[in-house]
Amino acid sequence: MILKSNWPLNYNNPFFRVVLLSFFLILGCQKSIQEISETKLPNVLLILTDDQGYGDLGFTGNKYVETPHLDDLKQQSVFMENFYVSPVCSPTRASIMTGKFALRTGVYDTFNGGALMDTEETTIAELLQTQNYKTAIFGKWHLGSSYPFRPSEQGFETSLIHHSGGIGQPGDPENYSNWNNCYFNPNLYLNNKLTATKGYCSDVFTNATLDFIDQNDKQPFFTYLSFNAPHDPLQVPEEWYEKYKTLDFEDGITNHALQKVSLTEIEKEEARKVYAMVSNLDYNIGRLIDKLKEKNIYDNTLIIFLSDNGPKSKRFNCNLRGKKGSVYDGGVKSPCLIKLPGKSIEQKSILTPVAHIDLLPTIAAHCNVDPGLIKGIDGLNLLPLIHSEKDSNFLKRNIYEQWGRMFPERYHNISVRKGPYKLIGQTDINNIESFELYNTIDDPGEIKNLYHNENEIAITLKKELDDWFEQQTFIEGHPKKLFIELHPDKENELVLTRNEMRGSPEIWNKDFIYGYWDVDVKKEGYYDVLFNFESNAKKQGKLYVKQHPLQYSIANNDTTKTQLKLNQIKLRKGKEKLEVFYKTGWNETMIPFTVKITKTPNLDN
Repeated sequence: MILKSNWPLNYNNPFFRVVLLSFFLILGCQKSIQEISETKLPNVLLILTDDQGYGDLGFTGNKYVETPHLDDLKQQSVFMENFYVSPVCSPTRASIMTGKFALRTGVYDTFNGGALMDTEETTIAELLQTQNYKTAIFGKWHLGSSYPFRPSEQGFETSLIHHSGGIGQPGDPENYSNWNNCYFNPNLYLNNKLTATKGYCSDVFTNATLDFIDQNDKQPFFTYLSFNAPHDPLQVPEEWYEKYKTLDFEDGITNHALQKVSLTEIEKEEARKVYAMVSNLDYNIGRLIDKLKEKNIYDNTLIIFLSDNGPKSKRFNCNLRGKKGSVYDGGVKSPCLIKLPGKSIEQKSILTPVAHIDLLPTIAAHCNVDPGLIKGIDGLNLLPLIHSEKDSNFLKRNIYEQWGRMFPERYHNISVRKGPYKLIGQTDINNIESFELYNTIDDPGEIKNLYHNENEIAITLKKELDDWFEQQTFIEGHPKKLFIELHPDKENELVLTRNEMRGSPEIWNKDFIYGYWDVDVKKEGYYDVLFNFESNAKKQGKLYVKQHPLQYSIANNDTTKTQLKLNQIKLRKGKEKLEVFYKTGWNETMIPFTVKITKTPNLDN
């Protein structure tokens, strides 16, 4: 609030001097109470890795991998020892960005239309823009590749990203044809313009981050460095692989039940490549720390490091049960370091269970963001817990984890944890007696099922889980049905990929299957529709474009064609199912690899 007055200011007036002195005394007390050591807002560097397990680090006890820079960062940070994320990446990314459980943001899967985040949600970047932060993302977004779901519409002024989900996957058609070498010289989108890059992907994203810091070191910035490594394909420069290519695991690994488990030769080779990729990540994080110190802004930078979910392949994971995709702790427990701004930082560990939803309110608290701008979030500010190590709010609240291919399913791969207890549903709706209850503090391997021994706790947690699931899926209308926008006034060209295509669970990597897109046509008119095959037509057939209540078609007899085009078809304004497919027989339908839709002059004019 700015107070205005028509009174002339008389600096010699004794009353004015008393008021002025009182004002500065009050201001000084406020600063003391708030423990504000500097008036400059801190920079924020949020580092997220992809499919890096809790055990893929030296500081968590892995004797095989070398991570000296992260090990050193841990000595200067708060280590959240029991930090939880979602079982797969898009839900984790949505929760990090919004401070909400993913279902509330519209995100429930990694493809099949489930990786679109509601544009009405407020992201960390949008919050920090209210404090004039410069904002940037480098790496993996995976919350929508088309307008208006892109980072550029979600608060990021600068973006260098690949399309959903990983580099070279079907949702990233720009690198798909180079799958066997896609982590090198990837084609990326720089501020939504396709750009050829040179180098290994993790190095490319780090170099862009270093340039951004160079250009913005005189003002507060928020950088979201979202590495796509060590997600597969497990590609890594030879000089990094050289460190691990002879690594053996003769003694195997210890599983969650503390039993020795041997690795196959394929699993050993996967672990070697993952560790090489992790060491490269560690090297790049060291480069970032050196840059912050060189710019003399390291002490005024909040650094957060974590992974999006557990490991995909079998390897050392601190004896945790489960892998990526599972709600057992091996799938959802993430290493998390928080390096606070300030010159005298003392390393400490926090055992209280916390989660990805807590990062947004924690960053907001550091960056002086008005709490009124972030109402409705599920997370809690971690600072009271960090400073006191005791906060009953964290022990009283629930952390929910859930994931299943396509829509969420009641009692399938779902969990709720409160304090030390964790209730897991890995069953179907008709077999609810098969729930599992664990005390994850006493039993970190989740071996001893207490469901029948601690029945009152189990019943209470199940009731709370039921209430939460009902609220997320029915009462609040989540997950929301989100539509890709065909908005020629904003983007004249819309490219539809298989990542946002809805249909059968296998739609991502199959040609002969049924699928469609939910599209919101913002302007009625005429459009050209270009159908791209994954390779070629293979058979004679007919291309169809359907939008209720009309369809358009064109026949094709050339089986070598890689593209087919329908010109000047009229699309109605509004939210409709858009079906684009190639029919080669009565019971055989081929979906496109991508579809490009371009606005043309209206024939009606």
